[in-house]
Amino acid sequence: MSRTKDTKPVRLNKAEIQFTKAIPYKVYLLDYGNMSGTAYHTHDYVQIWYVIDGKCGHKVEDTIYDLTKGSLFILPPYVSHVIQPLGETNLKIFGCEFSPSFVDETMRSIASGHSGFDAKYMKPIFTVTNVLQPNLNLTGQAMLEVESLFTQMLKEYTFERKYYEFNIKTDLIKLLVIIARENVDNRSSLTNNGFDSYKENMNKAIGYINNHYSDKIYVDDICKIAAMSKTYFSHYFKQSTGKTFTEYINHLRVRKAMVLLTETQDSILEICNSCGYHDNTYFSRVFKKETGLSPGQYRRKLMHD
Repeated sequence: MSRTKDTKPVRLNKAEIQFTKAIPYKVYLLDYGNMSGTAYHTHDYVQIWYVIDGKCGHKVEDTIYDLTKGSLFILPPYVSHVIQPLGETNLKIFGCEFSPSFVDETMRSIASGHSGFDAKYMKPIFTVTNVLQPNLNLTGQAMLEVESLFTQMLKEYTFERKYYEFNIKTDLIKLLVIIARENVDNRSSLTNNGFDSYKENMNKAIGYINNHYSDKIYVDDICKIAAMSKTYFSHYFKQSTGKTFTEYINHLRVRKAMVLLTETQDSILEICNSCGYHDNTYFSRVFKKETGLSPGQYRRKLMHD
């Protein structure tokens, strides 16, 4: 595994163009032969690839991983990546792609009422694939089962016999369960090692935010402090704080505004600027979202309480 910066433009593949059948899903078999490589890209749907034969490089964001027979990777939407066949003439890959909505209802019922496809049931899978190691190395029974499921899904997808979409959905869920099981087997050591290695840098980044949230502050600058790509940082930051970068900044700024509204006679515009906002309308909207009241309503309520 190695790291390398990439400045190439990223192409976005959209589900509305990629999925041509009645269901937001497709499955295929790729034979790369002497192909030199694919274009650096991302997509607004989930992608699962499994290497049947040969080897290739898989570049995710700015990190390259080696994939060989039995390697399986699953990517959530909007992760930039590219496959590099590495000169192999026998590279063969099973692939399937789908919108989360395709299995969302079923996933919710399996997860006993949990709210979201990728937010709950798929979270442990995406934690490993998107952040720590974007592939699983399957062996033995798991490898045979995955190859069988892909073969069956491809058959159903190709011939479109009556109720084919139900068979595909059933096999896809089986595939996700296998991935989840394999992930559970590897998750503890991967998660612990991965989180520990980033904890110190994340603490530095959070400390910087806590001290400078009233200044102009950009996620790219914080990623440099954390020594992480934006994808890695976003995941670990949410894991550490329970909020996205923007939500965390707004939370700190609104809490400061609440103190200033309580303890000073400063105007709302002055408080807006003191808290790092330069648009009073946006400040009021964020404040109301956090507290349920506009800054003016909050101050008047304090006066009457």
